[in-house]
Amino acid sequence: MPKDDIRIEANGCLDELNAVIGIVRSMLAAEDGWQELLHAVQRELMVVMSHVATPSGVVNPNPLSAAELTLRCEQEMDAMMREVDLILTMCANGEDPDTCHPDLSSCTGNCSSCGGCH
Repeated sequence: MPKDDIRIEANGCLDELNAVIGIVRSMLAAEDGWQELLHAVQRELMVVMSHVATPSGVVNPNPLSAAELTLRCEQEMDAMMREVDLILTMCANGEDPDTCHPDLSSCTGNCSSCGGCH
């Protein structure tokens, strides 16, 4: 494979992303809830890299689960955005941003189901 092959560039970018996720994980406590998801993303990135490196016409035995992982990541991002929105609302209503920790255990993101948090 020539050094200027697009697959080399793609895998370099994926490797850099994987390294950044590793840095983020190293800054989190081992028991942090994000560890498992970020580790799953790193594992899937390695599988994607193996597919990128596999020449055309060669079957890669590593199964991709990107669709399921993408859905899970989207759900986690939605939950995070609900929490950020709630924190911003609480702060706009006078709460201290350093101490407000919303209880999201029953939040569905659908304010019509509970009357909202405003």
